[in-house]
Amino acid sequence: MAVRIILLLALITLITLIPALAATDDAQPLEPNATFTLEFPELPPTLWSMHTETEDVTRCTVRLPENYSPERDFPLFVWLNGGAGGKGSGPGRGPAIMEKRDFIFVGMPLFQESLDRSTPANGLYITPEDDGETICHAYRTMLEAIYEAVPNIDTADNVFGGFSNGGHSIAAIVDTEDEWLLERMRHIVIVEGGLSLEHGEGLAGRNVLFMYGGAEDRSEKLVAAFEAVYERLEAGGANVTRFTMPETGHAFPGAFHPTVRDWAREAAGIEVAPEAAPEAEAAAAP
Repeated sequence: MAVRIILLLALITLITLIPALAATDDAQPLEPNATFTLEFPELPPTLWSMHTETEDVTRCTVRLPENYSPERDFPLFVWLNGGAGGKGSGPGRGPAIMEKRDFIFVGMPLFQESLDRSTPANGLYITPEDDGETICHAYRTMLEAIYEAVPNIDTADNVFGGFSNGGHSIAAIVDTEDEWLLERMRHIVIVEGGLSLEHGEGLAGRNVLFMYGGAEDRSEKLVAAFEAVYERLEAGGANVTRFTMPETGHAFPGAFHPTVRDWAREAAGIEVAPEAAPEAEAAAAP
């Protein structure tokens, strides 16, 4: 009888522990340089999957900075690639731009309502009117999961950046007027994109870095289109910084990463300790 009671108590204890064990397995590692992927089978296929005609689970990737600590908060640095956007299997260009420090880096794929290859750019061009609702739903779902996985996010200084079609996706969010997302998009980087933006007032009071290639290798029509976006941002009340990248064409070379890095640090109020001068290091040596 005693043996039966002991076995019953052991079984009850095991059943009680199962949810806790499951929760532990699902928890993400919160330590410097930790990288993890979140999957969303309930979300629609990514633009990459539609473009390549491949089936793959929809996902995003998070990387913690090398100076991560659970004792302080870190803002997000979300990056959206151009073209078809990729699979969402990496943390984006954020770690390279910010030297792997000071931000929680997030790489998210791109989304469209549908892919029509008969339209411009082989159907890849993202617009607010066609794709805004799909994009907002997907990114809100992903960000909610990220906020649940990482509790110490400094929302007030989140950076959202995108190149080309990634910039168009940011414009789609702004013009769709998704308040939940806009509250979490505090500083914006748009590189060679955002041409569909109509409502610059959606970023009123936000810091915006707007970068595009110089006029020397572009058509007058394209340069005028970028300048019109800049004017809409400025008229809408954004704190917009315009930066032209000479002789780059439609690209975002790594040589311009420091431009984004310095701007993002200043926008987020991140102070970088100055490196010690060689003379000071020599004087301090025993």
